[in-house]
This record gives sequence, C-alpha cells and structure tokens, in this order.
Amino acid sequence: MAEELFSGTQVLVYVQREGTYGTARKIAGAQGNVCRTMSESLTPAEERNVRPDRSGSADHLARFIGRKSATFEVTKLLLPSGSVTTEPDDTFLWENMFGRLSMGATSFSYVQATAHNTSLTIRRGTRTGGGAGVADYQDHVIGAIVNSMEIAWGNQGEQGLARVSFRGMGKEWGWTGNTTLSGGIATSTKATCTVTNAKQLSANSLIQIKTKTQGGSGYLISAVNYTNNQITFSSNALASTHSKGDIVKPYNPTATTSGIPIHARLGFLSLDGSTSQIKHLGGRITFEDNRGLLNEEVGSDSATR
Repeated sequence: MAEELFSGTQVLVYVQREGTYGTARKIAGAQGNVCRTMSESLTPAEERNVRPDRSGSADHLARFIGRKSATFEVTKLLLPSGSVTTEPDDTFLWENMFGRLSMGATSFSYVQATAHNTSLTIRRGTRTGGGAGVADYQDHVIGAIVNSMEIAWGNQGEQGLARVSFRGMGKEWGWTGNTTLSGGIATSTKATCTVTNAKQLSANSLIQIKTKTQGGSGYLISAVNYTNNQITFSSNALASTHSKGDIVKPYNPTATTSGIPIHARLGFLSLDGSTSQIKHLGGRITFEDNRGLLNEEVGSDSATR
C-alpha cells in the first residue's frame, strides 16, 4: 500500500505596537514579536457577492459591502516567561487590553487605563518551508485594538492548561501571497518594482525577495497598482539588487518564543488582594471595555483612530 506524506505548516502570530495609529509595523523587536497560538482568525468586514450565473468567464463580478475594517481573535496558552521582571511574548496584547504596563524592580503588572492611546499591527504567518506544491501565506490587521479578553484555567481551560483569548477590531485587513519579479532591480535605492501578479499582494504586505529580507525586518509595501502590477515600498533602500524571476513571498521569520504553560487541577483564587481564598477546580474570567473605532457606525471609510 502506497504511503503519501504531505508537508506540514506552522502558523505564527506576530504582534507589534504601532507608533502612529494605523501605520503598519514591520516584524522587529524581542518582546511581543512572536506568539505561539492554539487558534486565530483575522476577518475582513467586507462581503463579496459573487455573480450567480455561469458566464463562461473566469472573472466574477463582485461588489464589497461594509466598512474597510476587520475583527480578530487570538487564542493561546498562558505562557509566563519564568521571570518576574520579564514580560511574556504576548505582552503587547495584554498591554493593549488593559491600557498600560507597570514595571517594577521585582514585579510587573498590567494596569487598567481610562484613555488607551496605542494600537497594534497583527500579522498571521503560515510557514510551509517552500517545498514543492506549497507556499507561504500571511494576512494582517493594522490599527488593531483589543477590547475583549477571556482567561480560563483548570477544568475550564485546555486539558488542564490555562489559556487566554484576545478579541478586538482593526482599521484594515490585508493579505500577502506569492509571486515573482517580472523585471530586475539593478539599484538598491529603487522604491518601486514590477511583479508578475500584483493581486497576490496588498498595501502593508511584508515580503522577502528570494532570500533577501532587508536586514531581517522584511520589505514593507506601501501601495500596490493592480493595473500595471507595480508595488511601492515604504523605504527607498531595497538593500541589494534583485533579478527577474526572483520569488516574492511573505516574510514569516523563524519563531523565537519562550514561556511554560500553567497546569492546574486544584487551586485557589483571591480577589482584589484579599487573604480569603476561593478553592476551585477551574474557572473563567471575561474582561470587556467596549471600546470601538471612530467612524464605526456609518460610512465606508477606514477608521482614523
């Protein structure tokens, strides 16, 4: 009996804090960079209505209804770093949910704030290794805010392990597929290039060209012209020359993660620092702050904050 083996994939979530709301970030920095997840979803708000008849053409007439926005959910195990003064890999998600991080000499905590002023760029990368018949993929949400969180542990967790789910909304959703350069890039200062199929890319895509990653942070695309298959980079310096036919694919760097799961069968819970202990086998806490994005209720323009 023949046995056929299929290439596996690895899915990672990269989270970065934005300096300006809705301005996409590259994948850089140690803390908050890479999250190991159990499940995740990045969902655009647009709805595509496909033409219902068989027209004899591969093209479909479609229209997009709704705002240029997105929702997301990231579910993962609670993975403390093991150090009381080192934030976990998912620290940006925690900080954005509560409002701010308070770091002390012997401990740190996430503190609820009345006026949040930070946003996130969240990227979900599917790593395949680039074998025959498989391709990497990435989608992203910019201008993301976390406005709901659930923590579950013990018999309410995942096989006795504590888990956390972060949920929220974002300004825009985008995608990054695979294509090739249709022409060479002879100078390292060129800000644009032409690809074979620009529909594989979108604004704020983060790519690598063949093996080049612009020093380990990836090339950030600022605009895509789908008429002439031209892409524009956020930086004029492409760091090196490139050749026609070079593969353009998502930049999904190797994971560098830390943390050990919290296992619990029987424990206790104290509220507000009380000495009274509630013994239990498991539990679940949900936290919501009901924040939303500007322009959420009306119009189709992307939110500005």
